[in-house]
Amino acid sequence: MRAGLGCITLGREHHFAVIFKANAKLASFVFINFELVGQNIASFCKRESHNLNVPFAKTIDKGCIGASLPSAWPTYLPFKQTISAIMNTASDARFWDRSSRKYGAGKIADQAGYEQTLDRTRALLQPDDRVLELGCGTGTTALRLAGSVQAYLATDISSEMIAIAEGKRAADPIAGLSFRVTTAEGLALSDGPYNAVLGFNYLHLVRDLPGTLRHIHALLAPGGLFISKTPCVGEMNPLIRLVLPLMRAVGLAPYAGVFRAAELSQIISAAGFSILASENHATKGNDNRPYIVARKQ
Repeated sequence: MRAGLGCITLGREHHFAVIFKANAKLASFVFINFELVGQNIASFCKRESHNLNVPFAKTIDKGCIGASLPSAWPTYLPFKQTISAIMNTASDARFWDRSSRKYGAGKIADQAGYEQTLDRTRALLQPDDRVLELGCGTGTTALRLAGSVQAYLATDISSEMIAIAEGKRAADPIAGLSFRVTTAEGLALSDGPYNAVLGFNYLHLVRDLPGTLRHIHALLAPGGLFISKTPCVGEMNPLIRLVLPLMRAVGLAPYAGVFRAAELSQIISAAGFSILASENHATKGNDNRPYIVARKQ
């Protein structure tokens, strides 16, 4: 939970970006014709699917190559859509890999507000809960909360972020805490169900917000909680919305969705959740990050 780009909070002890829509039962194949795109694209897909922990399989017949995705995509996706999705996720992962050391060494801008968020979240969790954290960054929050529950899986798209988190865990082991490089959609439904899913400073970094929320809903146990705290870029200085695309173009900022707090609540509700609470934990400045507690319906 750190400040970046002036008054906009794009730092993420909890970031997230996603492309794959997972299905625990079926793996679809995206076929790429060598004659149309060449082996350079196929090699790119293979490399990036490996980096993102996505299984990859070659199919020799008909001169095609298949990337086996843990996905609910249609069985044969249009080539352009497939490559665009893979490249977006790869780009997001590289951005956070590059930022990991500087990010990990930074300070939390509003420590008192962060502590309030931790206390509120801890009060919502039960000792026998299984918890999933999405976009865990360098693991700071996971290390603070994991001791309060039975099992805590903290995930992030960035392998470099997870490497830093693993180093922290080695220095301060906590029973039941584990880290994994993956996205929400990279998690099979059989990995759950979870009693709570956490996403702090995360939802604004998701490219397919409705789809990701539907998958979170599927990962939760009946009545499970989705707890989030999200920068609402739509309520920040309009100049920020103008500058962000330019900064993204030169690699100085990640993808960031633009929405207001009311819109965010509507999207969460549309994914099958009932909003139990929407709070502001900021102790200084105009934070524009609602802390939302939602229950799976």
